[in-house]
Amino acid sequence: MSFSESTAPEKKLPVIGLRLCGACNLAYDRDDLVCRLPGLLPEADFVTAQSGIRYAALLVIHGCPIACTSEFNLAVPEDRRVRMGSPDDLPAAVEQLRRIIQM
Repeated sequence: MSFSESTAPEKKLPVIGLRLCGACNLAYDRDDLVCRLPGLLPEADFVTAQSGIRYAALLVIHGCPIACTSEFNLAVPEDRRVRMGSPDDLPAAVEQLRRIIQM
């Protein structure tokens, strides 16, 4: 066996569910922000949040001040939910998510 072959089980990363608004009144480019997330928080995987599934954390991205992104039927406790309303919220949201997944 070479050193590049590992017999150790692969460590699964915590999964963060993403919930985005319906894009009816966008004030900024949410897609760019979402594409940047894995580079800013490589210790987690990001997926689109599905109803009834419990994720390590939930990131809710509102595209404008109305903040109408639905969180209905999501199985993530309130203390593990992070909400963003603008790109300026990104650094604080990443740090908050990092703290949550390290718990």
